[in-house]
Amino acid sequence: VSGDLLDKAYNDGLNGIMVKEDRMWKDAADKAVGMVNPITYINGTLTPMYLSQLRTAVTDWSLPCSTVIISNDYWNDINGSANWATMLDPITQHDLVLHGQIATLQGMTIITDGYRAPNLQVLGQGEIYAIADAKYHASYSTRGGIRSTPTSGANDGDTSKGWLMHETFSFVLGNLRSVAKGMRI
Repeated sequence: VSGDLLDKAYNDGLNGIMVKEDRMWKDAADKAVGMVNPITYINGTLTPMYLSQLRTAVTDWSLPCSTVIISNDYWNDINGSANWATMLDPITQHDLVLHGQIATLQGMTIITDGYRAPNLQVLGQGEIYAIADAKYHASYSTRGGIRSTPTSGANDGDTSKGWLMHETFSFVLGNLRSVAKGMRI
């Protein structure tokens, strides 16, 4: 077995742990929906008005809203709509066409997991989240980060090799006002 295969297994393990962390955040954010900020239902395409409603749900609590996380299907709405064309300056429009990314919109950084491999994606179709600055939103801790130990099947009488990876991780979404969710219907 080549060494590249073990490197790939190690990187796959790291990606798996990071996706699990992302899923923990998403689960907490989904549970927060409706407790303070109601869900915003998006009928049809995503428009700047819907994005503004999500942002306002967070900023109405005097929290700075710095990030929006969108599912991959919203890129079609942004790319193909005249509503977005008037909001985006020509340089940003050009950058969107070339790279599929927008740095900021309405003062929020736009993030998507749509460019990840399918097994690393966390958001479902039609999901969008507006989130306050990290210091007002949630907190996590790790105790020493991800630990990995190379393993082999030598003690069991086989020739297998791999990695045993683990992380002690805690997470709390302490401010329910700091997240708003939208869902396409």
